[in-house]
Amino acid sequence: MLPRSANVLTILLTTLSFSNALPRPESQFHQLSSRLSRRATQADYVSYAVAGINLMQANWYSAATGLYAGAWWNSANVITMLADFQEHFPSYVAPTTATVFPTTLAQAQTTYPGFLDAFYDDELWWALAWIKVYDVTGQQQYLSMAASIFEDAKADWGTPPCGGLW
Repeated sequence: MLPRSANVLTILLTTLSFSNALPRPESQFHQLSSRLSRRATQADYVSYAVAGINLMQANWYSAATGLYAGAWWNSANVITMLADFQEHFPSYVAPTTATVFPTTLAQAQTTYPGFLDAFYDDELWWALAWIKVYDVTGQQQYLSMAASIFEDAKADWGTPPCGGLW
């Protein structure tokens, strides 16, 4: 075991090493430190959301499948989030959603035609997504798809449980 003074020295040297790795105020990160000293504004939150959306699009969206990281019902939740964001800040996300919404509508159905997979909780996430997309785009094709998905789930109402319905 090292003497107490050696432990203090080790901690001090380790701390100095880590602090040297931190960005300096004159670096590109100075804006972050100024934002941390004040309350976040709406513009801050919008820019954080846009950065997250851009990262998500670049790393997890596949135009070939219309899905995010190949995840089925989770992709419906992402589509809903994009439509929610577009409702409030359309200019920031419209270039993305103008491509993603129709691509997902067309391509994701190759996995499960009509967005039907016999798991009604999955299906109804898609129904909610397409209703929200219809709300922000006004394009009938999205509402028609949502209605079709809902009718499938409704047809089995009252049967033994499957995907969240009894």
